[in-house]
Amino acid sequence: MRPTNFLLVVIALASFFLLQVPSTPAQEIQTDFGKNRVQYKNFKWQYYESDNFNTYFYTGGQEIGKFVIQYAEKVAKNMESKLEYKINKKINILVYNDLTGYNMTNIGIGLDMENPGGVTKIIENKMFLYFNGNHNHLKKQIKRGIAEVFINNMMFGGNIQEVVQNAVLLNLPEWFKQGLVNYMAESWNAELDNRMRDAIRNDVFDDFNELNNKDTRFAGHSVWHYIAVKYGPSSVPNLLYLTRINRSLESGFLFVFGKPVDQVLDEWHNFYERKFNQEAQRREWPAKEKNLGKRERRNRHYYNPTLHPDGKHVAYASDIKGKTKVFIYNKETGETNKVLKYGYKTVELKTDYSYPLLDWSPDGEELAIFYERKDNHKLMRYNMETGEEKIREESKFQRILAMEYMNNKNNMVLSAMTRGQSDIFTYYVPTTRTEKITNDFYDDLDPSYVELKGNRGILFRSNRDHPKLEEKKLDTILPTDKMDLFFYDLDNKNNKAKRVTNTPHISEKQPMGYQGRYFTYLSDESGIRNRYAGYFQPVFSHYDTVVHYYNNNRETWDSIITDTTLTLDSILRDTSTYLVDTVEYEPVYKDSAITFPITNYAGNIVEHDVNQKAGKYVETVKQNCCPEFYVHNLPDTLVPSRSPDLVNTGYQNFREKQWQKEDETTSEGESSGQQAKQAESDTSESHGNGSDRFFQSNFHYGPNISGKREEQSQDSEYKYLKHLSEVLPYQVKFSTEFLVTQVDNNSMILSPYEKFTGRSPSNSRPELSGMLRLGIADLMEDYKIKGGFRFPFGLRDPEFFISYENLKRRIDHKYTYYRKVDSRTYSNSIPFYNEDIPQGNQPVEAKVKTNMFQYSATYPFDVIRSIRGHLNYRNDNFVFQSKNRQSLNLPAYNESWLISKLEYVHDNTIDIQKNIKSGLRYKVYWEFHKQFLMQRDTLFQKRHMGQPVCLIRFFWHKKTCLLFRWR
Repeated sequence: MRPTNFLLVVIALASFFLLQVPSTPAQEIQTDFGKNRVQYKNFKWQYYESDNFNTYFYTGGQEIGKFVIQYAEKVAKNMESKLEYKINKKINILVYNDLTGYNMTNIGIGLDMENPGGVTKIIENKMFLYFNGNHNHLKKQIKRGIAEVFINNMMFGGNIQEVVQNAVLLNLPEWFKQGLVNYMAESWNAELDNRMRDAIRNDVFDDFNELNNKDTRFAGHSVWHYIAVKYGPSSVPNLLYLTRINRSLESGFLFVFGKPVDQVLDEWHNFYERKFNQEAQRREWPAKEKNLGKRERRNRHYYNPTLHPDGKHVAYASDIKGKTKVFIYNKETGETNKVLKYGYKTVELKTDYSYPLLDWSPDGEELAIFYERKDNHKLMRYNMETGEEKIREESKFQRILAMEYMNNKNNMVLSAMTRGQSDIFTYYVPTTRTEKITNDFYDDLDPSYVELKGNRGILFRSNRDHPKLEEKKLDTILPTDKMDLFFYDLDNKNNKAKRVTNTPHISEKQPMGYQGRYFTYLSDESGIRNRYAGYFQPVFSHYDTVVHYYNNNRETWDSIITDTTLTLDSILRDTSTYLVDTVEYEPVYKDSAITFPITNYAGNIVEHDVNQKAGKYVETVKQNCCPEFYVHNLPDTLVPSRSPDLVNTGYQNFREKQWQKEDETTSEGESSGQQAKQAESDTSESHGNGSDRFFQSNFHYGPNISGKREEQSQDSEYKYLKHLSEVLPYQVKFSTEFLVTQVDNNSMILSPYEKFTGRSPSNSRPELSGMLRLGIADLMEDYKIKGGFRFPFGLRDPEFFISYENLKRRIDHKYTYYRKVDSRTYSNSIPFYNEDIPQGNQPVEAKVKTNMFQYSATYPFDVIRSIRGHLNYRNDNFVFQSKNRQSLNLPAYNESWLISKLEYVHDNTIDIQKNIKSGLRYKVYWEFHKQFLMQRDTLFQKRHMGQPVCLIRFFWHKKTCLLFRWR
């Protein structure tokens, strides 16, 4: 049902109940909404403990946890040096196996308060991250998390007293805080440089106050990068120190730079504008006539275009705030057909752009779609002609990272995660049978089936430092190198892959093949991600010595191939057994990849897809801050001499100078065998005469270079990890989550109804008083204890509550105890007894003592929708104070109620600013009140009450457009 129709149904039902049930007077002040987190599975947490970290992981994530704790120790040491600051408390790291698990966490749900004044969020040394199959992506998260913990402690303090004090006195803009975190976590790179180029070209940063959170964070990152380049890296800790000491951002800028903030920001903008304007003249954009022509909607993210073998249809995915759709677009007719829709719009969860995975079968009959719903992986095969959908679950993998059909529609090649590592698999579609190609801790991504020079194989990218494909578990060698391309020969299966590229400082992505000879991929070697092509060519490597000899013991002729550096005496020591006949020298050739650029764009190619049968390829290029699809014909021939002459960006030239200095430093301290990757493939050898009678010798030719490199890597990484515990079970520990201090007469600790007093009803708001609320939670925020009390300035009529929440499983449980004492004065009549107070008598005073016990349960459908049930026992005790004869004779009045409430809650609002929301929230609920153990009461003839309520609040931009309530 469409959301608009659903809302109309809700309003119609509410109208019906409104006409059937008379209204009930009440004094409810606040209405609770709030979003949800859905736990589709339970996590059994364990952790490693080291010198500075506790790293928590659950089943299937132990290898990820090992990597995280080792790399985190290294990052912490570097962060201490950069910021000149040290944290004395251990940092807690929560590691999730994938993004789905990450989105199940209760961490970060936050406070949903209608009056957020006085709220202090307590900053804990806690960070959480997830693994997407790429350790380099995990590295960025580790750096960012540690940087955020360091900066929060540095700017706001490490204990409650400092946090409360600095939260009040130090108010920093988001671009300063979040930009600094990004600057410390991720060095400026080609990806960021291109994003900045696009933002400057489209005037994204003209008004800092109108930026969204993502753009604000990125703008701040670029400002800090500019400060480090212009004024030196040492200016960063100096600015932080002076800003905190003076508790003023403006004072910090004046002390360090001698300039106000606005002037530095103007210089920052002018610096990038001049730089990018000069670079734009030497590059081009894709031809407009090649644009797919698809009508694009605002605020949608379009990605993963896939070409049909007929070249006329393109399948692609679109996403808007987590609501994902898959379309098939017809280039000739302009028609768009939606084949799949899942998810819902929300900004509460991190959007997963790794799904859906799309690919056409080689015959074009089916579109295969891998996607995920409620932590279940599904494979959908959509028939192009009939529209038939075949859907089944795939549970063999933790996550599927990439997929592509091979040479028929029954076989696929996958990159998938198992036990916290990404490997390459072949997948037989009819029976789901799999065969593992790689099985080690290196990242193996973007597999593509190719046929090169008659050989069937798989091209993929990996950060492995050697071509051997052998089972390896993570130890102290961390897979943190850049990505290179490798080729695995399916016709000659062995435990080696051929290295295709060797770029120690640059990562290639999305390799594909076409025309049976060439392969293509994306690389930012020039500073902008362009398309490159390549082919294999045999290149002379060295000579081998071929020794022909007669074996006297066996009385047979034989031969042996060995290195030219070895002498005959060292090979055939027993001259009485072996009689040497002839010695030959055979040239050895190795396949070497010849690569060259074939585009020279002014902006990044985000992704591409090649369909050899169609003779076309589609690419996504981000232009004017929006990704656009372009379809091109494959060239008939590729000639390296005709490739465009790429000119490096200014940043790329700066980066290459840095690499050169780093390599020179490395070469001084290490031998050549301990440096970066070998320049050539060492897996494909051929001798000059191609004779099959030669065999490779098992003699040791020289020092094991790769072994020494591993030893060096172990030493360099392990020196940061002085202590590492065994796997320990997680124990629940509580810490402070938030603190609320307010002075007002509006905010209720809870929102219970007030007792109806008969002839003189009134709604008694609390007098002006102070209120304190405190929340504590365990590390995972699965268990929460909250308490609060109101203390009037007259030190009378206290009010307090305490609650316990269990959010570990899908159904959330909450237990609450609430007590309130309220003083009442009656001048005309005495409630409940229908007795008037004579004129001239003193007013009758009473203390109303309310005790309430409540159990609540919430079943979330998703993040924004839930059903909530409440069961409540309430007791009101009116005690009349004996100040005259009339009040002396009045007995106390006691009343007990059992209250139940069932509600449907929809909350899809976002906080634009403090106290300003955007979006729709509404709830429909039914309440039932039943009194028991009643005393005689002439005012109530009925012993129960029931009422339906419909409450709708719609927020648009910064104004409340609709506030509607039926009771």
